[in-house]
Amino acid sequence: MHRLATAVLASLLVACSASPAAPASPSVSAVSITSAFAFEPAQITISRGASVTWTNTTPSTTHTVTSGAPDKPSNKFNRALEAGKTFTVKFDEAGTFDYFCSIHTSMRATVLVK
Repeated sequence: MHRLATAVLASLLVACSASPAAPASPSVSAVSITSAFAFEPAQITISRGASVTWTNTTPSTTHTVTSGAPDKPSNKFNRALEAGKTFTVKFDEAGTFDYFCSIHTSMRATVLVK
């Protein structure tokens, strides 16, 4: 009986002293800038605190990732990406964030942050 009680107490002590699980890190979602002059996917939904990484997969064309719309850039983010380059933005606020390529203004997409 004494051994059983000791084993139970030892198990409880180990369980109580274990470190709590680390919080899950926010995710990173990927958007490709394609040779079809498009952001893929054109709409992406992420959680607040997560990031989006854009990758220019075109072989020889520079594009931008510019927040807002062509007639009204919002200046939240703006980066020119040469072929093969990446750019990451962390979204800490919920909302709808439109963006476009300032070189090819028909290229438009949206990040939805919940």
